[in-house]
Amino acid sequence: MPWIWSHDQTKARKEVTDSVHVKGSSIFLQILALGRSAPRALTVVEISLYIKLYVQAAKNAIEAGFDGVEKHGARGCLVDHFLQEVSNDRTDEYGGSIENRARFLLSGPEGRVPSNRGGASRHSALVLGVRMGMADPVPTFSYVISEIRRLHPKPAYLHLIKPKIDADPTAETAAANVA
Repeated sequence: MPWIWSHDQTKARKEVTDSVHVKGSSIFLQILALGRSAPRALTVVEISLYIKLYVQAAKNAIEAGFDGVEKHGARGCLVDHFLQEVSNDRTDEYGGSIENRARFLLSGPEGRVPSNRGGASRHSALVLGVRMGMADPVPTFSYVISEIRRLHPKPAYLHLIKPKIDADPTAETAAANVA
């Protein structure tokens, strides 16, 4: 996964995006922070710092010529950790209700990243990728989708995956089918 925190990293990514654009294609950068495996919960101040880091990464991505960013929230990444009721046991404004669990995801680059890079794109510069792993993802992700539609009326895409094996505990795994 390419880093995009420093000026040098941003400059290096510009060479990649320029070569993609020369071929007439678009390119997005997936941004993420790791989650779940932590000795303690983040403080609210630390959460605020992560939000600022997401914003900076998104700004750097646009500066590097990416057509947009995907805020990755699958497989235990920090966004996923907040969204999943099975991993988020917080009792503050980032835990409990669906609205609170979605707060981290919905905070960040929204409104802080240009949505039209010089008219090159008709869509929002921010999109979301998540993997739905909770027992009943419909209420959580219905809320998330409605909020994304409110914040980004024209997202380039919304990437949602519900893995069959994770969602169905009775499903046979590939390993069980190997002779």
